[in-house]
Amino acid sequence: MAEDYGVSEETLSADNLIAGDAKRVEDAITVKSGSGELSRGALLGRRDSDGKYAPIDPGTAYEDEDIEDGDGSTKSFSGTLTHPGVKPGSLVIAAPISGGTETFTDNGDGTLTSDGGGSGTIDYASGAWAATFNTAPTNGEDILATYVGGLTAVTDENLGTGDGSETEFEGFLASTKVVPRSVYIYTDDTTPLTLHDDGNGNLVGDDGRGTINYETGEYYIEFDSAPANTKTVDADYCTYDGTETARCVLIRDIDATSADVKVKGYFTGEFDKTTVFANHTGLSTTQQQEIINDCRERGIHIKARITGA
Repeated sequence: MAEDYGVSEETLSADNLIAGDAKRVEDAITVKSGSGELSRGALLGRRDSDGKYAPIDPGTAYEDEDIEDGDGSTKSFSGTLTHPGVKPGSLVIAAPISGGTETFTDNGDGTLTSDGGGSGTIDYASGAWAATFNTAPTNGEDILATYVGGLTAVTDENLGTGDGSETEFEGFLASTKVVPRSVYIYTDDTTPLTLHDDGNGNLVGDDGRGTINYETGEYYIEFDSAPANTKTVDADYCTYDGTETARCVLIRDIDATSADVKVKGYFTGEFDKTTVFANHTGLSTTQQQEIINDCRERGIHIKARITGA
């Protein structure tokens, strides 16, 4: 006799979820308690800690956050974004200047480049930013930031202490599942030694080199000069728990507020974009497109519904 995994079956009337005739593969899953009330079509990710499923958490888009004010003469500004845990590559900073607007974009490696010749930096985990405009922002005008924030962030994690002669440090970060391009290594020397990761597992910068294993958190650092005696080597980075990646589409409405729920999910198929994203409000257009691209690689196609499907 086939096992039912404790999943209740029910006949579903036609709805707007199915968007095409591609074969749909479904299987039993357990949705984690605390996930709340979820509607059919919700995108679920698998948690690394227990293998249970929960709604995807790709971060939250924040638009036009007022981070500073221009005075007509100051060109260099710095501060900390309200929502740290910034997704690498997502930050845009813009301000009115004489004759137009100067806009900084995030290169995904902790550096910012403006269309007017300015430059800046962003620490993704802490949200600390700095920007030097080529032209001073207009007096009384807001400097605005748009970005995806709210990723799980780790800041000021101690990796070791210098003795004035040691240049190499190795070990494991306290957290695994590291977000590529989010790693920032620094010392608390008077002039800090710094490195960042390049998204390919390498630690790079003017002060040394090294490697980082995003899956396990294992790192190796080699500075060109030794951190001073008693000065610490620290790390900022972002992590994920598996729910940033959609792995299946919920097959029916459930309430997982106070208990785990056994249910089935679609692991492949074609699903209506409007219905799916009605379950995930607050996503920017860019975030939606990134989710669509990511899902496609797993056989989950989110698209406009074909009439009569």
